[in-house]
Amino acid sequence: MRKLLLIAILFLSALSQGQTITVDETFNNGSMGANSGIVDFAIQPDGKIIIVGSFSAYNGVTRNRIARLNTDGTLDTSFNAGNSANGAINAVALTNDGKIIVGGGFTTFNGISTKFVARLNNTGTVDTTFNTFIPSEPNYSAKVSVIVVQQNGKIMVGGDFAIMDIANLYRLNANGSVDTTFQPTSVQDITAIKVLDSGKVLIGQNYPTGQRIRRVDPNGEYDSTFITDIPNTINYIAFSFHVQQDGKILVPGAFVGDTNNPNRWPAIRLNNDGSTDTAFQKYFVDAMSAGSAYGMLEYNGKYLLYGSFQALDSSMPNNIALVNTEGLPESSPNFGIGFNGPVRKMATLSNGQILAAGIFTEFNGVQRGRLVRLNSGNLSTNDFSSPHTVRVFSENGHLNFTSDMIINTIQVYDVSGRSVYNSGPLNSLQYFINLPAMNQVLISRVTLENGTVIT
Repeated sequence: MRKLLLIAILFLSALSQGQTITVDETFNNGSMGANSGIVDFAIQPDGKIIIVGSFSAYNGVTRNRIARLNTDGTLDTSFNAGNSANGAINAVALTNDGKIIVGGGFTTFNGISTKFVARLNNTGTVDTTFNTFIPSEPNYSAKVSVIVVQQNGKIMVGGDFAIMDIANLYRLNANGSVDTTFQPTSVQDITAIKVLDSGKVLIGQNYPTGQRIRRVDPNGEYDSTFITDIPNTINYIAFSFHVQQDGKILVPGAFVGDTNNPNRWPAIRLNNDGSTDTAFQKYFVDAMSAGSAYGMLEYNGKYLLYGSFQALDSSMPNNIALVNTEGLPESSPNFGIGFNGPVRKMATLSNGQILAAGIFTEFNGVQRGRLVRLNSGNLSTNDFSSPHTVRVFSENGHLNFTSDMIINTIQVYDVSGRSVYNSGPLNSLQYFINLPAMNQVLISRVTLENGTVIT
């Protein structure tokens, strides 16, 4: 006799507690992905993903340092940048009209002279109407490290060009020409840029002495009201900035303690005037690791730090850490052992999943080629409406699923939000699961072949 299974949620907000973050097995169909590191990506409005890095192939197909992926993680063969850059590509961003800006240590792109910055058309060809000139020291490995496209179409670029008497920070007009109204004071090796709503700009710099985190006015001059003083450190560097609603600034980076505090921690928080917010606790990591956070995401009111660091507590994940608003580590949801290599970029997708890229080849023991899409573990109200029908019932100790469209994956949770089953790729209209203790309330999430998620 068939017995319909009750699938109910009393409080959606409680579902994230106790859940395990899992790999989305449908992304790239478990294929090999990039054959070397991915350092940055940008997501187009249509959901396609531009990746850049040190790779020379994706899923076995030649792609030199840049590729575009379909929303399911497979290679988009309509985008081909040919020989691409003759040096490293370190950053990628999208312009307001959908073109692609890349920056790095190159001097040509697909044989066309374009120093450190190039703009590409939607197919991967070089847009030759974009012309810029950034001076650099001869015979020096100059590079662009950071690109930020402003809402007005202007482009902030920063890097290391080894010229001491000028800034390594430029604002370009939309056509690539240098915006001469922006004249910053001499700085070195820009590592982070954040354009504020006020028009002022936060910058991180790898400077031998003095302040490594500065705020500059819209004309490029230093803002004298913003003074940073990071106590108990002998060295630090900022890799990104996140401005809270109250104006405080979370700074992922690498912070090395002095002799009185011989530790490493990957993030600090500053007050609006640049002073250190001492209420934000230090999340100490293994001093023998790089101890660097490259960025962060907001996650259920908390901060998800990612980068290159090893946890001191063996029960915590590596290269990723969830901390609360006071900086203290959180153990739920469960990220397992984390990543086996540095994470260079993460983003939250429109459906709540998380996209992560870096130098890693595994997440929580599951092999992935430098790019992985994670199921966030959170169920939303959007999951409860769909034009497709999925029927779930229990029979003879089995949990049965039938659908009017091919089922890609099935995930099952208990009412605490803990994952109790993850099917992996199925490609079937019917499926059954043998689960013990069937007399319980369970929550299932079914992903169909067209990407529709039904809960």
